[in-house]
Amino acid sequence: MHAEPTSAQPSTAGPERHHDDETRAANDVEPSEPSDHGDAKADADQAGDDEPISRGDGLCLDACGTSMVPAGASAGHGAANGNGAPHAILTLRQGTAPDSDLANAERLVALYGRDLRHVEALGGWHRWTGSRWCCDRSTAAEVAKETTRRLLTDARLAMSEAAERVKRAHDDDEAAKAKAQHKEATALFNWAKRSQSARGIDAMLRLAETEPIVRAEPGDFDADPWLLNCRNGVLDLRTGELRDHDRRDMMRRIVPVAFEPDAELPIWDRFLADVTGNDEEMIGFLRRATGYTLTGDVRHEVLFFVHGPPASGKSTFLEALKITMGEYAAKADFETFIARRDAGGPRNDIARLAGARLVLSIEVDEGKRLAEGLVKQLTGGDTVTARFLYRESFEFKPAFKLWLAANDAPRVRDDDAAIWRRILRIPFEHTVPKEKRDPQVKAALLDPAVGGPAILAWAVRGCREWLERGLDVPASITRATEAYRAENDPLRDFIHDRCVVAEEAWVEKAALRREYERWCQDNGNKYPLGSKRFAVRIRNVGASESTKRVPGHRTPRDVWLGIGLRHQGDDRQQEAGDAGL
Repeated sequence: MHAEPTSAQPSTAGPERHHDDETRAANDVEPSEPSDHGDAKADADQAGDDEPISRGDGLCLDACGTSMVPAGASAGHGAANGNGAPHAILTLRQGTAPDSDLANAERLVALYGRDLRHVEALGGWHRWTGSRWCCDRSTAAEVAKETTRRLLTDARLAMSEAAERVKRAHDDDEAAKAKAQHKEATALFNWAKRSQSARGIDAMLRLAETEPIVRAEPGDFDADPWLLNCRNGVLDLRTGELRDHDRRDMMRRIVPVAFEPDAELPIWDRFLADVTGNDEEMIGFLRRATGYTLTGDVRHEVLFFVHGPPASGKSTFLEALKITMGEYAAKADFETFIARRDAGGPRNDIARLAGARLVLSIEVDEGKRLAEGLVKQLTGGDTVTARFLYRESFEFKPAFKLWLAANDAPRVRDDDAAIWRRILRIPFEHTVPKEKRDPQVKAALLDPAVGGPAILAWAVRGCREWLERGLDVPASITRATEAYRAENDPLRDFIHDRCVVAEEAWVEKAALRREYERWCQDNGNKYPLGSKRFAVRIRNVGASESTKRVPGHRTPRDVWLGIGLRHQGDDRQQEAGDAGL
């Protein structure tokens, strides 16, 4: 994994809100409370992006929080106002007791808040690395410790300065005031020592995480569907503009490569030609579909199903996309998307997909059935409730495009348009000849340092094409999808084996149902369609319901018109010959 850019350079942007609070506190031991926490958070976020997390001893954490570099003037350690009171003592709201856990929490947020966010549903404390926000509970604990060290040092300095003022006092009133300040500083010094206990550190963090300035929700991150966080900046997929990383973009994910718009990789082009049989129309579609996948836009509500024989390149293609997209991609076990009885309630496997833009699952076991309801929910833009194990549940709107790849296609039971309009079956029908299966080529495509920049540039070009013309699905994919739907008709084989479909044909409804159940038993089908779904499927072949007088019955019988049974000799139905499907 490549090291992330650090934020060790001094900021060139405006000051943070808590720095303003400290300045305002110069003539007041307890500065007034900010009028709005939301404004304070916004102002803090407007501070420079590259300034490191400052420590109370004149040092600061680097972007990874693992080493220390000299802090600039912004660290402000020991800086005093006109009365000689250090900033760490004064960064409090009006009404907060200075020797309290709440005061410590306010100090932590004031000193380090712009580089910290707390997201309960995503594991707790996050830190700004200079290029993204990442979950890091250890950094929060470290800055809590540094807050107590800074307070201890500043209180000691206040004690010393108060003692000097006692010595220099010109009258009893001035001496009494200095002694009172020394007493307050001594009390704060003792409080700082007590705050360095495990209880004190834990209490500080628990209260700090409730502060609006640092509190965040999962939906606050990666919320702009058109921004893609790259190693060398944030890319606007609509314009192709690359700009500097900015904590205000709230990017939590990042691709592992730099965006180089002119990057090319001939072996990638040859690979695409091999797996598509030099089908330029198919290559163009794959480029547009991949470009669409880069975004958080889900307007098409589709599932891409890549289907083909072994050695057709489908797995290599999807793995290359996954590796190039880095943290924007998630690989899911296909069990996530198959029908199962225990699928109710918030799920951990679904929670893992929040924030992703590409979700792929490669290889499907033969005979598995797609969880149509879940797929419709995940691809339809609906809000999903999920929960990580042992954490609180949260809601998110899926921004990912689902790509499945398999040798054996999963079964789709439902015949409603809602599921089939979502499925695009992409045929990878060209088996790569053995003489062209170069393991070094595959290794290069799956190495982000080698293939990543070119594949990303190819996908970004595809995004621009998609914005101009949409997915523009080739006829070959439309035909493959229609064939897939026909293969999944649960009555297709029954009608072919036992029925005729013709305008003159008819059959009693009860007789057709009995014949269907016998056919299921003969063919090992343990799960016949229910009566309602059976009727829907029969209507789909063009049959209609009616009543008809049948020999041997005094009253009219319920019948199907337009379909009959193949076997002869049943006086309850009219044969019309084999008219096919």
